[in-house]
Order: sequence, then structure tokens, then C-alpha cells
Amino acid sequence: MLRAIRVIRHGAAKHAVDPHRIGIIGFSAGGHLASTAATHFDLGNPDAADPVDKVSSRPDFAILCYPVITMDEAFTHKGSRRNLLGPDRYDNAELVELLSNENA
Repeated sequence: MLRAIRVIRHGAAKHAVDPHRIGIIGFSAGGHLASTAATHFDLGNPDAADPVDKVSSRPDFAILCYPVITMDEAFTHKGSRRNLLGPDRYDNAELVELLSNENA
């Protein structure tokens, strides 16, 4: 997801896209992906060999439609948490904290 934002931003002039109006939309589990992109981005690496990696992966806006935002057991649907984090990692406290995007 973040790579896709970088690729679009890097090629914006070629495709007549405003590089400051690149956003993301997601529904349900896709809303979690969109909220993750909106909270776990970086501004690019000016020293990167790949020119795409030099630009920001930060979306300029995010539209979240009934998203799964938290992985907190008290609030999230257990099936969603298991499906998003994986059957072997859904109880990993560090991963649960990292991907509870309301905390980012």
C-alpha cells in the first residue's frame, strides 16, 4: 500500500496527477489497511538508490468506511483480529499494539 502511494506520487507529473492530492479509501478490513497507511507512513529516504523510495508514502487523505481500527480485544471482532493478524500472531501483544491504529 505505501509503495503504491510512492509510485503514484513519483509518477504524478507523467500522469497529470496532483502529488499533494493522493489519498486512500477502505471498507471494513480495507479500512484497517487504509488507517494503517494513514498512520504508519514515512516521508521517504533522500539517500535511497530507488527514486520512488525518496518520496513520501503519506496519504494526503484517508476515507475509512466502517473500518476495523483497533485490535484491542475489548473492542474488535475476534474473527477480524485473527484474520488481519494471522492465526499464529493474533495474540502477539506487540503486534496488537502496533496495529491498533487509534494509538498511532
